[in-house]
Amino acid sequence: MGETNSVPAVAPLWVAKVPGGYDQEVRYVGQELADHAYPIRSFYDAGANVVFHSDYPISPMMDVKLSIYMAEKRGLPDGIVSGVDTRRNVDEAITREQALRAMTINVARTWHQEHRMGSIEFGKLANMTVYDCDFLHDDIEKVAKANLIATIVDGDEVYKA
Repeated sequence: MGETNSVPAVAPLWVAKVPGGYDQEVRYVGQELADHAYPIRSFYDAGANVVFHSDYPISPMMDVKLSIYMAEKRGLPDGIVSGVDTRRNVDEAITREQALRAMTINVARTWHQEHRMGSIEFGKLANMTVYDCDFLHDDIEKVAKANLIATIVDGDEVYKA
């Protein structure tokens, strides 16, 4: 994948084994394929430039913090679906840094715009969201419950909690 500059666009929000949705996947593709879906780590290991995506507003949720959580844990945080282990294909979990890259610099690289966006550097676009926790270092359970505190577009604060 690295040699061909492949760009797998994956949605970690779909990795969870959610009753109803997972059952439908099994009906369409079979148990074996459903259980090994969303091979994000394998894409990274193959040298691909992985990017995250969502089909929001079709998807029931679009959530940066849950994307990071689910990329690492391969299931939903406790309390969303009670009494069900939603983890799936845990061998395909990736690091938080890889997840953040898939939503930032990897997307910019795909668009050939890494010189102007995708990371926080002098001279680049200042478009970002600010949360009340450190996505790289805080406990992953805290990341899943992080609160948005500001949105900055072109260097201007356009939302503040």
